[in-house]
Amino acid sequence: MPIDPTEIMSTAIDVVKSESVTGTLSDAWSAVIGDRVAAWRLTNAAKTQKKVQKEFDKLGLKPDANRIPERYAITWFEEASKQDEDEIQDLFARLLARAAAGDHDALDRRNLEIVSKLTPNDAALFMEMAAGGWGARRTYARPYWSEKSGRFFTNKPTTVDIEKFSRSFEHLITLGLLSRQTQSGKKLNERNFRTGPYVETIVENVVILTDTGISLYHGLKDADAPEAGAPDQGSARFPSIAKVD
Repeated sequence: MPIDPTEIMSTAIDVVKSESVTGTLSDAWSAVIGDRVAAWRLTNAAKTQKKVQKEFDKLGLKPDANRIPERYAITWFEEASKQDEDEIQDLFARLLARAAAGDHDALDRRNLEIVSKLTPNDAALFMEMAAGGWGARRTYARPYWSEKSGRFFTNKPTTVDIEKFSRSFEHLITLGLLSRQTQSGKKLNERNFRTGPYVETIVENVVILTDTGISLYHGLKDADAPEAGAPDQGSARFPSIAKVD
């Protein structure tokens, strides 16, 4: 059964107004910011609550409130009620719906904290990259992006604001969803006619989707979305971004 945000928030408001809080502090809180913040968070919670129900219907999930631990529910409400951007509210709604269906990745409270730190542009870039976009390759079932060419590109129309690409890309690395690594391997070079064929070491700087990134994507993706790192299809090239140093 969906969580009723008004019950949780009303309890918090009662505490602030109670005698356990000094009159001076209570008056100052209410006069300056308290009531306004409470109303803002209730509005956010109400909007997110509607989105949760839509996720239940859209994903065809059978929610089970008993699968959601109290600690998770409280953390979810604490973070979700602070979001007023539709794109981020959608992600919180999807996490709760999938958590209620028993999805282990959605039930990871660390993913709630990460989503709370995303901007809409961060979220758009992350979901597109994790789905195999922006020139992703695969190795050992893990998507990665080569920085050798010095550019990222997408084969599909994108919702990412290109001017904000660099900031979002770096933020995804800061959050631990992406990671820069160095890969090395051996390659037979048969084009040297003076010394003959020889084995050379190939070193390549790459960006990988981390285990944390894979977990978050699994917790957020729609039922019909591709697995993390599925190859992006298409022939037309859309926005191309210079490498971020």
